[in-house]
Amino acid sequence: MEYLNHYRKFFEISNNLLCVANTDSYFLKVNPYFSELLGYSQQELTNRRFTDFIHPEDVGITLIEVEKLSKGIKVINFINRYRCKDGIYKSLEWTATPDVDQSEIFAVARDVTEELLQKREIEELNQSLKNSLDEMESFSYSVSHDLRAPVRAIHGFSRIISEKHGSSLNSEAQDLLKIIYEESSRMGKLIDDLLSFSRLGKKALQLTMVPMKELAQEAVNEVLRLNQIEPRPNIKIANLPDAYCDRSLVQQVLVNLISNAFKFSHDKPHIEVEIGYTENDSLIDYFVRDNGVGFDMLYYDKLFGIFQRLHSQEKFGGIGIGLANVQKIINRLGGEVWAVSQINEGATFYFSLPSSANNGRLYNKSYKK
Repeated sequence: MEYLNHYRKFFEISNNLLCVANTDSYFLKVNPYFSELLGYSQQELTNRRFTDFIHPEDVGITLIEVEKLSKGIKVINFINRYRCKDGIYKSLEWTATPDVDQSEIFAVARDVTEELLQKREIEELNQSLKNSLDEMESFSYSVSHDLRAPVRAIHGFSRIISEKHGSSLNSEAQDLLKIIYEESSRMGKLIDDLLSFSRLGKKALQLTMVPMKELAQEAVNEVLRLNQIEPRPNIKIANLPDAYCDRSLVQQVLVNLISNAFKFSHDKPHIEVEIGYTENDSLIDYFVRDNGVGFDMLYYDKLFGIFQRLHSQEKFGGIGIGLANVQKIINRLGGEVWAVSQINEGATFYFSLPSSANNGRLYNKSYKK
């Protein structure tokens, strides 16, 4: 008897909607919270089919679930809308268990109206943000594309003037012409890099299992081929595990990070570069480490920004878009990029990638300043 009192008390004070119904779509018993939420008396709820309270668009799918229950199949996380007495609809999420022998249904529901509303608002905000980013990317692509022709014209004509008429110009004019030629060349490179950055978001991903050690060696060979570095850097490549990714995009990442490692270490008597990894749950954290000038972690927030530079253009060339490309690529592949460094003590750049097709997910990595 004491147990029955406990069950009755639980039924009476629960803040979920509890009910017993039959397969003819009638409530046999509802708890007080049912009446409190919807605004009907218990008698009003039990005297009419429960389908009379359900939003017309949800009646059909509700009857399908009732049919399942009549066959002994449990229903879990089913959502429909119930009309309150004041005309407002509440979204209820149901879990129900049938008693086939008695043609009865024991069900519990919770009000998920606010939860669904917040989820919808978040989805709308995310879509709005995506639309804004797409518009900005399209704008930057269009502007960059339209700038290419006049910048190339300036570059080309300055070269022609220098070659054909340079000898007739005084030294000051020759110097100014040289500046025009060099700066237009730099502007052209900047525009090309900006276009490349814009295209990264449009390129379809070709996801496969990629042999990362082989890819790292290819990236090193490419960087060495394009740069005359003396003395030859000491490069260590660990036995890197394979990753599930887009091979060509990750090769861009490695080429970029290795090029940076060489560039920011060129003042050292011996350039030391290590390419390694650490395993972290279902993701692998790869890294490229150098013994170069490093950077101040106080300015970390600028590190992956487009056109952001932590070192002078005069000493270390470049446009300032490479690390932004790296971050954009790795984020698209479901990973994240981060770095740690000390001034004059080198830098280590990490990027995470899924170890298999089943493990692709965003991974939030915190770093220590």
